[in-house]
Amino acid sequence: MKKHIFAALTALALAPFVSIKAETSYSLLVNTADGNTVEYDFEYLPVATFEGDVMIITDDRSIEGTRFAMDNVVNMTIKTVDTGVASIEGDNHIKVSLVNDILSVSGLEAGAKLMVYDAAGKTLVSATAAQDGTASISIGNLGKGVFVASMPNYSFKFIR
Repeated sequence: MKKHIFAALTALALAPFVSIKAETSYSLLVNTADGNTVEYDFEYLPVATFEGDVMIITDDRSIEGTRFAMDNVVNMTIKTVDTGVASIEGDNHIKVSLVNDILSVSGLEAGAKLMVYDAAGKTLVSATAAQDGTASISIGNLGKGVFVASMPNYSFKFIR
């Protein structure tokens, strides 16, 4: 169980350093004067243009649009709808593992410092990444508590 919590915390801690592109679509909700709501889905952000008393809704890639008489429109709402993850981008691939009380990190630059601090900020243990970008620290003697592992550009909390 501790390993699962550790892995989840590590993933959450490293998440801000990865660029995630979501696939997004848009939904336009139009509330009409007769009390109805009409929903339109768009692949791209909807755009409203006006011709006299008529509003024309299109997205920025389509030519034809949906027409509304303005006296029939009470209000409109545009919602973004995340339909999935299109891609995950990042040039650094840091891998953290915990096996038999050994905290191992790979994907670091050679010579980078891996440090573990207690909740008060005191350095407890440290290691330097080898030429292959790996560093390992024994955390078996740390006891129970909340700790922070830190390396260049990354840090995460873990609980023992």
